Amino acid sequence: MQDRFRFRAWNTQTKIMKEVSQISFDDKQIAEYAPNDKVSIHLNFQPHFILMQCTGLRDKNGKLIFEGDIVKDDHAALHQVKWCYNCFALYPLFKNGYTIGIVNDEIEIIGNIYEHPELLPEEVQA
Repeated sequence: MQDRFRFRAWNTQTKIMKEVSQISFDDKQIAEYAPNDKVSIHLNFQPHFILMQCTGLRDKNGKLIFEGDIVKDDHAALHQVKWCYNCFALYPLFKNGYTIGIVNDEIEIIGNIYEHPELLPEEVQA
């Protein structure tokens, strides 16, 4: 369950998602993996970085599920993965939907709220 402690960061200025290799709250820095995966690049913790934690679960294709992901359930309904009361849950992206716990063998990641905002309902996109 070590994947549960993985993070990624969305840079609101560059519009690029990066995998986070280290977080230092004392030094207010995050480190991202460099393209060669051998060295980490240290960045100052800025307000334009949005951190997202991994749920520790994988979708039906084996892809890690992160906070902020948009997933499709076995009924083709779309949900957003959110942190809620010390656990992750799926919040519906449609009217009259209901919040459900994550069932990883029935859902598929189709995007995330930052890289694929067009998947969100219009009232949520603002």
